[in-house]
Amino acid sequence: MRSNVELAKRSYEAFSRGDMDAYVDCFSEDTEWYVSAMLTGRVRYSGQAGVREFIRDVEKLGEEHGERFAADITEFSEVAEDRVLGLGVSRIEREQEPLEFDTGVVYTFADGKIVRLDAFTSHDEARQAAGLS
Repeated sequence: MRSNVELAKRSYEAFSRGDMDAYVDCFSEDTEWYVSAMLTGRVRYSGQAGVREFIRDVEKLGEEHGERFAADITEFSEVAEDRVLGLGVSRIEREQEPLEFDTGVVYTFADGKIVRLDAFTSHDEARQAAGLS
């Protein structure tokens, strides 16, 4: 059985290579997502359909505004039996000045699937949500 850290890395790798079917498969049917409204204007997505909605919302940035979102999560650590913290940097590439910001993700697992994802635009906020500070 894979560790939760391995599962978090696998989901990130699928997202990074654009394999959205593999990415969505990492999440439970009833997963809950909480993300910064800065990116898509929404803060909550529900279920695997919500994961796909998030992906479509991010793709719309490119279509409507010429922006491209990229995340580079470089650190993964288990912070509880059912939680993993991922830290890195995200970028919104655009014609005007690109925007780069810290990214922190708290993944919560049950039965080998991500049941909740909380994404932050600050490492400190992510660490706090993970119970580390």
